[in-house]
Amino acid sequence: MELPKTAEIICCFSASHLDQYHKATQPTIIRHNNVSQPSSTHTIMHTTSLPQSRWQPPDVEFYKMNLDTALDVVGAIIGIGAIIRNHDGEVVACYSKPIRGCYVS
Repeated sequence: MELPKTAEIICCFSASHLDQYHKATQPTIIRHNNVSQPSSTHTIMHTTSLPQSRWQPPDVEFYKMNLDTALDVVGAIIGIGAIIRNHDGEVVACYSKPIRGCYVS
């Protein structure tokens, strides 16, 4: 049985999660250096998202699980998350976890 987390651990996790979110949603600047040109050009890439659709509840006595993942190549972190809702849209369970390691695409 897992013991409850202290407020300090929960706050540290939340702050870290928020920091990772801010890093993931900031535009990325890519510098293209060309030997024949003394100056470099800058391109800003924004993340794109799929068109949003409204959440539809599952049938009565069923559950719906939504999953998401994210990859931070620089920090070598994969983030995973899941949420399970019932037919009333109430959260039954949720989970998120950063997985640190060395990943190759």
